Amino acid sequence: MPECDGGMRFVPFVFTACVLQAFGRDLYDFSIKYLNNLFDADGGHCAGSFLAIFEMFTRYSVESPSSDEDWMKLAYNAALDAFAAGEVPVGAVIIRKNQSLAVTHNDVIGSGSVLGHCELEAIRQAAVAIGDWRLNECTLYVTKEPCPMCSGACVMSRIGRVVFAIGDNKMGCLGGCGCNFASQISFNHSFTYTTGILEQPCRKLLQKFFYMRRTNSIIGA
Repeated sequence: MPECDGGMRFVPFVFTACVLQAFGRDLYDFSIKYLNNLFDADGGHCAGSFLAIFEMFTRYSVESPSSDEDWMKLAYNAALDAFAAGEVPVGAVIIRKNQSLAVTHNDVIGSGSVLGHCELEAIRQAAVAIGDWRLNECTLYVTKEPCPMCSGACVMSRIGRVVFAIGDNKMGCLGGCGCNFASQISFNHSFTYTTGILEQPCRKLLQKFFYMRRTNSIIGA
């Protein structure tokens, strides 16, 4: 049986969870109960941990997004796709006039480039969608505070607003690490921002990813 302590070797189950959800909630629920019972029969202490891993991958269902929380849920869903691919789980959505222009996730490993941050790809897709590099009327939703590169891209693309779930006191440049690209007096563009939307789910997803990477139990470690 896979380890539940120490190694936490759950990679096959992480991908299985994503596949199962694609085939429907009934199969997903059945599989959780079956595998949870299997782990419980083998050791008892494993069941709760395994169920927690599975439940972390529950996607939000948003049929007609209209609020900051709705759009952030879609960004969170994109972050789940990044996790499944072994990428740092950050997702982004750009909208204009309540219409989606881009939904992306980190692809640094897949692309082999640091430019694979989800914010950069979302900005690129949004510009293509509206036929203009200026995104003054657009809002970027992202599950983690943008880094210096992505914060700079927000300035250069003239983004109108940024909404992020969790701050980053090491690399976040919308106030997190002490500098704020959104309101630099010397820049020729400023934008508004909101933080804390869907903070806890997005934080837990990142924490789980880095825990699993530290314990060599996720692809891309």
